[in-house]
Amino acid sequence: MGLFTRFQGAENCYSIQAGGFGIIRRRMDTLLTFCEEDGRRSFPMIIDGICRFASTKRWHVENITSRDRTMEIGRLLDFWKPIGCIAEISPVSTLPIKAFKGVPVVFLNRSPLETDGKASVVEMDHAACVKLAVEELLRGKPAMLGYTPYLIPSRTWNIARQDAFAKMLSERGVPFSLFAPRSKAKRIPRIDFIRQMRSWLKSLPKPCGILAANDETASVVIAACSLEGFKVPQDVSVIGVDDDSTICMNAETSLSSIRPNFTKGAYMAAKLIDRAIRHPDWRGRHVVYPPEGITRRDSTRFVLRHDPEVAAAIDLIQAKACTGLGADEVRRRFTCSRRSADERFRAATRQSILEMIHSVRLSRMQELLSNPDQGLNAIANLCGYASQNAACKFFRLKTGMTMSDWRQKHVGI
Repeated sequence: MGLFTRFQGAENCYSIQAGGFGIIRRRMDTLLTFCEEDGRRSFPMIIDGICRFASTKRWHVENITSRDRTMEIGRLLDFWKPIGCIAEISPVSTLPIKAFKGVPVVFLNRSPLETDGKASVVEMDHAACVKLAVEELLRGKPAMLGYTPYLIPSRTWNIARQDAFAKMLSERGVPFSLFAPRSKAKRIPRIDFIRQMRSWLKSLPKPCGILAANDETASVVIAACSLEGFKVPQDVSVIGVDDDSTICMNAETSLSSIRPNFTKGAYMAAKLIDRAIRHPDWRGRHVVYPPEGITRRDSTRFVLRHDPEVAAAIDLIQAKACTGLGADEVRRRFTCSRRSADERFRAATRQSILEMIHSVRLSRMQELLSNPDQGLNAIANLCGYASQNAACKFFRLKTGMTMSDWRQKHVGI
């Protein structure tokens, strides 16, 4: 992650020194980024991804937010003389290519439909996100699946996810329903949205599974279920997109969510800038980055429908798998024999107690490996292993790769 400072000679723009501490020199190659620092979970991940690549080129990264943008784009370009620009959520992301005066630009987390047709665009793979979500919901054997749009239905990413959902389920022959709220407002008022959703939810056969356009929308679904008296996930299972822990953990039922790889997407955007610099005749590219995975929480914990003791065992594993937890300690939480506990657990989760412990440990190891500053010995300790060798042996057994090779392949470092 870069170093945030204030650069006093640049109209109070945020300054990020990629690659560590040092004095910022105006003669350094500067990459201008336009990304709103508004408390979003994705902001530090995006900046981190950009800075990871920038550090390999010894670029200085200068992030400019709307509140700091006291100069117009032309004056900013004249002042910084950047080698390239990355525009994410910012008024700048709506500008045509010609506004950047020939400076290479990549639009991040935008749709090609929202940008200049000649622009390079890096966006989330919406179809891959939908596929992960649908597979998760189908584990609960629902009678029907449903999709709820964002409160601003016209957003291109919302339309892309809804279209992918409808196409995928049509091809699989799975019954589904699309929630289509009626409103003349561009952004549907939350109360109107919930009122109409309650009627829609009542019309669906139970149990059903709902994919929400994002976590904010998913939290509205859970609120509507509560008002209607439907239990989550017993009657309605829900999954969102973005894995915003503030929203997911504070919903009435903790929310499962698709985890985007914002860091990888930003890294890819910076890499496209480098290619454009080295190849002046470079034409615009449309690149997508895949989701990182699913963070499972209570809203899709289907075992809650049938076996509270198995659900409690899963909670224990999720909480303590990386503290040296063993299968016997989990079995002692059951009020039945060891054999019965194993059979009930496998019937509900399709894996043994030990397999789930290993799965949680492996996921945690991969999460930590995604941070290039995290040492392998520290990762071993944080995941409950007595030594780095023991952790490496386990990781290679499960993935067929060393921890270092996995990091190189998935993080690019």
